[in-house]
Amino acid sequence: STRSGYAVKTGTSSAGRDAWCLATSTAWTIGVWVGNPGGAPAPELSGRSVAAPVLGRLVELLPPPAPFP
Repeated sequence: STRSGYAVKTGTSSAGRDAWCLATSTAWTIGVWVGNPGGAPAPELSGRSVAAPVLGRLVELLPPPAPFP
């Protein structure tokens, strides 16, 4: 999961072809896309279960952002 100080949004396309997660703070905006470049359905994909954990790991590598005003 991400640290506090980030606004996070996840999403999944219909048929699970793509999953994504975006996070923004006062210092950073970062996004992760996971999907099948060929466009084949992958129902196991979801932004919450696949892309968000990847983004959470990336956020852990960044310095903490300042609080939102």
